[in-house]
Amino acid sequence: MYFSREGKDVYRNGEVYRDKVDRITGEHVGKELIRRNHAKVLYDTAGLEIRDDNAAAGAAHVLCA
Repeated sequence: MYFSREGKDVYRNGEVYRDKVDRITGEHVGKELIRRNHAKVLYDTAGLEIRDDNAAAGAAHVLCA
């Protein structure tokens, strides 16, 4: 998850993944992207680490914690 600035606004960006596990062996067999989130932040952004427009545009996919 990361925060990005787009003009005057700040957005929270993240991705949610589902881990796929074999029910018999318990072995991890994959990961599936379920949802991407790009939501405008409406609360006080003081103290947040915010990426600028250019950094957010080229950001790699980030796993949500």
